[in-house]
Amino acid sequence: MNVPTGNDRLISVSCDRLDLRRNTNGCSDKLTADNTPNGTSGNVYQFWIYEPNGGLSIRFPANGPGSNQVSMANLPSLVSGTMYNVRVRTRISPGVWRAWGNACRMMIDNVVGQCKKTSLYDDTSSPNWSCGRPITLPVGNQGNNQGNKLVAWPVTRIFMNQAGNCVNDPATKYQWRFRIPAESIVLVRNSANYSTFMENAAIIPTTLPTAGLTFQPCKTYQVEVRASFDGGQNWCIGGTDPYADLTPWGKVCEVYTQACFQPGGNQNMATDNGAAMHMYPNPNRGDQLFLSLEAIEEGVHTVSVDIFDAFGKRVSARTIAVQDGFINTVLELNGELAGGLYMVNITAGDATYTERLVIQK
Repeated sequence: MNVPTGNDRLISVSCDRLDLRRNTNGCSDKLTADNTPNGTSGNVYQFWIYEPNGGLSIRFPANGPGSNQVSMANLPSLVSGTMYNVRVRTRISPGVWRAWGNACRMMIDNVVGQCKKTSLYDDTSSPNWSCGRPITLPVGNQGNNQGNKLVAWPVTRIFMNQAGNCVNDPATKYQWRFRIPAESIVLVRNSANYSTFMENAAIIPTTLPTAGLTFQPCKTYQVEVRASFDGGQNWCIGGTDPYADLTPWGKVCEVYTQACFQPGGNQNMATDNGAAMHMYPNPNRGDQLFLSLEAIEEGVHTVSVDIFDAFGKRVSARTIAVQDGFINTVLELNGELAGGLYMVNITAGDATYTERLVIQK
């Protein structure tokens, strides 16, 4: 039987929360529903929280709609340390509801919630999107900008202030670890807030062989983030030495530094022989990739376009006809490529061009 699924949902930061706190110093964490999918607002929301393999199943509010937030203090029947699914729906009119949206996971854990894990921002619809994105390193006198900025989910903990109000206490320091395991590269940066920049600047000194290295173009870095509430004396996860102790801090994201051909390069590249190559959109949803190459040398009648995955396996091969010294075509990817990093290799006579392609579905 096919059960319809609605588009009501939790906001990104509330989905898959395994660190929720309940009645800590009189304050509890909340889950928040997104009020944008159906343009809804007001007291029209209902949450469904249940054990995925059977057992406890409750709805809040139990007998009708409420606000788009639910506090853990209102869910005394949930058992700490137990994994639950949570879905949300909105009421259209009295007695008429939209279908339940997709499920997120949740768990109450007061210990973990006291110092939460974090990771790069993975909401692709947000300007803060950082997990899986390409990075353009600054060159020359170019300063830091959105092109080389990384943002993590902010880490806070809730407590009751002297006025008796529940307020969020933000982390005071973040640490960022960048790794290329195949090259034994470990780079670490600190920041006072939940954002940082990848730049060709000094990295925190270390006695490891990677000391003094900076971020390099045309590389894939694995990135982790962790937070501290005491200025870095203690971290929410992991030991004191981020180089020697490589215990994962949480979700690992990949970022890809561009400019494989020239400093500051991007999707529209001027190659060494004067040819201009254009490839977009990148990142790509896996449906259509627009590709053009100008100033192809005389006598070249076809161009080969090969796509390789991160392991070097060729996953696509096309031959495209040259017309009047250029190609301008659309590659139909048809959703056949899984999310991740690929290399697009174009061979035009004696010339070869390579560019990274990120599939982000």
